Amino acid sequence: MTKEPSREFKLMALDPEDKEFEEAFVKRVGTFVIACMNARLDGTIYLGVADNHSDEYYHGQIVGFDLGPNQKALMQKMLEENFTGDHPKMLRGVPKEQVLWAKSVM
Repeated sequence: MTKEPSREFKLMALDPEDKEFEEAFVKRVGTFVIACMNARLDGTIYLGVADNHSDEYYHGQIVGFDLGPNQKALMQKMLEENFTGDHPKMLRGVPKEQVLWAKSVM
């Protein structure tokens, strides 16, 4: 039996200019990445999509968020620094054997 890929929605209501944006972005994406690796699943994260029902949005509603000319490059840089390369920030403090396994599936 083949496992279905995981899909995750994240509203990302913070302004990308906000200094807390990078921390929230990395935490939300990182949590999903780790969950997929632990379950050995492929996955897709949809940013700008409501992740739960509220008075304002329903689960799965496409909301979006504005990205200025430099913000797309900033988000790409955050992904590269935290999730790729020989020493991704996301894996700092993780036991060596788990890092080796994580790198083999990333």
